[in-house]
Order: sequence, then C-alpha cells, then structure tokens
Amino acid sequence: MRALLAFPLVALAACAATSPKDVEKMSTLDACYLGMMEPEKKPMVDAEMQRRRANCADHEAELKKMAELEMRAGGGGPAGASVTGTAAKSSGGPGGMGGGRGY
Repeated sequence: MRALLAFPLVALAACAATSPKDVEKMSTLDACYLGMMEPEKKPMVDAEMQRRRANCADHEAELKKMAELEMRAGGGGPAGASVTGTAAKSSGGPGGMGGGRGY
C-alpha cells in the first residue's frame, strides 16, 4: 500500500528533472533563466550556451526583469545571485494589498 502512495511522488520527481535535451529545446533566454534560478542546473545550461556560442550576459536586462517579476509573484527570485553575481534586490516596503492591516 505504501508503495502505491509513494509512486506518484517518484513519477512527479522524474517529470520535474531537466535533461540536456530539454535545455536544448529552450530559447536562450529561458535556458539562461533556468541556470540563474536553479544553480545546480547552471553547468548544464553553460554547456548548452557554449554549444550555441551564446552568452547569458547578452540577455541580462531581460533576465533581471524576469527575476523581478518572479520576486513580486512570491517566487523568491534567483537563488542568491542575479546574472551579474550581485544579490537579488527587492523593491518591497510597506503597502501593497493592504499590508495585512485588517482593512
């Protein structure tokens, strides 16, 4: 019975894995974003960028915009660093959606 309960989790984990073939099918921008958001996949993305003779730094403005949107949506932004290697910044502050003040 427990094996049946664990199977969907294993299947889900297998589907969530990104392979080099998956990265190959992505746009350069999407692949760079994947490498920025998931540092463990950065070597795979870097290898694909080398194969394409592309550079993620060429898409820095778009990647920053995507990371900012992700942070605003509550995704947390890049895992510790942006494209340029600096810490991700949030424009946060009080306000927005009532700020939990019980309006």
